[in-house]
Amino acid sequence: MNTAVASKTVWTVNPYRTQISFSVKHMVSFSVVGCFEQFDGTYETGDDGDDAVVRLRLRVDSLDTRNASRDAHLKSDSFLNAAKYPFITFESVSVERAEGGLRRLHGNMTIRNVTRPVTFEAVHTGTFTDAQGGTRAEYEVNGVINRKDFGLVWDALTELGGTVVSKEIRLNARVELLKRG
Repeated sequence: MNTAVASKTVWTVNPYRTQISFSVKHMVSFSVVGCFEQFDGTYETGDDGDDAVVRLRLRVDSLDTRNASRDAHLKSDSFLNAAKYPFITFESVSVERAEGGLRRLHGNMTIRNVTRPVTFEAVHTGTFTDAQGGTRAEYEVNGVINRKDFGLVWDALTELGGTVVSKEIRLNARVELLKRG
């Protein structure tokens, strides 16, 4: 009988050296860029890294596009409804290794209490030991979601018939993880 227990390594997102941003086409050609200022997350992995679990939680009311009236609209019931749904969450169901160190994070994202499967691509950009002897790892993560899949259906048309806000939202994160224990 094998009594070996697989060890898990837990990493936490370093909020001081992580940036989570998004961009969306506005008025057909202009991209609005924003970020989330408050978030937390973990990355748990076994010895081989193939059984990893990624969890991320974004505070909706920390959304910032550098325009207070636009931010208020995005946080309102027309879009994210921060008062009723304070978090956007992601939890992986599998991590797939691909060529060139690329990993595909397959998981479930929840926005406005609507959960849909999504896939993000992650690239490990480095691991190092900090001045205090702790281990840190860095990743760049990218993906695209369709906002309408999550019930974000507010729309308007321009004078030429184009949509004011694209259905595609590009997500980008530069993440630093801190190894625990």
